[in-house]
Amino acid sequence: AAKNTSENKKTAAKSATAKKTTAKKPSASAKKTLKPQGDTVFALDIGTRTVVGVLGFMDGETFRVTDTESVPHLKRAMIDGQVEDIEQVAKVARTVKETLEQRNSIRLTEVSVAAAGRALKTYRVSMDFDVSDKNTITADMVRTMECETIQKAQKGIDEKYSNEDAVFYCVGHSVVHYYLDDYAMVNLEGHKGDKVTIELIGAFLPEVVVEGLYAATDKTGLKVKSMTLEPIAAMNVIIPPEIRLINIALVDIGAGTSDIAIARDGAIVAYAMATVAGDEISEDIVRKFFVDFNMAESMKIQASGDTDSIIYRDIFGREQTISKAD
Repeated sequence: AAKNTSENKKTAAKSATAKKTTAKKPSASAKKTLKPQGDTVFALDIGTRTVVGVLGFMDGETFRVTDTESVPHLKRAMIDGQVEDIEQVAKVARTVKETLEQRNSIRLTEVSVAAAGRALKTYRVSMDFDVSDKNTITADMVRTMECETIQKAQKGIDEKYSNEDAVFYCVGHSVVHYYLDDYAMVNLEGHKGDKVTIELIGAFLPEVVVEGLYAATDKTGLKVKSMTLEPIAAMNVIIPPEIRLINIALVDIGAGTSDIAIARDGAIVAYAMATVAGDEISEDIVRKFFVDFNMAESMKIQASGDTDSIIYRDIFGREQTISKAD
C-alpha cells in the first residue's frame, strides 16, 4: 500500500510538471499583436507580372523605405497593365500585405497605388485666377486652384471622348508651369500679385481600369488612400526637378506596358503608355518554341543570365536545349 501511494505521488508530480511545461510553451499558431498603421506609408505596385509592396515613412522631404516584398502572379491575371482576374490579383496582393504585416508587426489598412493601363488619355490645360484681393498666396489656395484646373481638364476630356461609352477618371496630374502676372514661377506660395495662371497635364484612365484596381485592393482589406500614374511615380523618383531642364525621356519597360514621361525646360510635358513590353517577348517565345507562357518567362530569365544554353520543356512534355543565340 505504501508502495502504491509513493507511485501515485510520483505520477501526480509528473502530471503537474507536464501541465506547467505545457502552459509555459507558447502556441505555434499564436499570432503577433499588430500595431496600427499610423504614419507608416504602404504602397502597392500591382504589376502585370508581380505585385510589389513597400513600407516606409517620410523623414522631412525624404521617403525612407523600411521593408519590401515581391510576389509573382501564378497565372496571367493582368494583361497590358489592366486587372483581368480580380480574385487572383487580390490573392497575390493579400499575400504581400500579410507578409509585411507579420514581419513588421503592423496592421495595414490603407494603401497608395499607381495605375497603368492600355487606354491612357492625357489632356493639357491652363486656367487663370484673379488673386488681386489676396494678401499673399497660400498653399491651400494653390491646391484649390490646381483642383479647379483639373476639373477643367476633366470637362475637356469628357467632351473630347463624348462619343465613346467609356467614363474616364483622373488618376494623376503634373503641373507644367505656374505663372504670376505672366511671369513663370517655381513656387507660388508666399507671393502676391494680380493673376495666377496654372498650366498642367491631367492623366485619365477608363472606369474599368480604375474600378479593377479598387476591387482588387478592397478584397485585400485595404482602403485606397491615394492613386497616381505609374510614369508620374517613376519620374518623381528617377528624374528630380533639378535635372528636368534637360530634354529627357523616361521609358519604364515593364511586363505589360512601357510607361513614358518626357521632361523639357524644367517641367514634365507629356505622358504616354505603350502596350509593347516584356510580355510581347514572352508571347513570341511561346509561338516559336511551343511552350506555355510561364515556361517562356523562365526561358527569358535564363537568357538574361550567364548561361550559354537554355533548358526548357515544351507543351508535349519533351525536354529541349537551345543556345542563348537561338
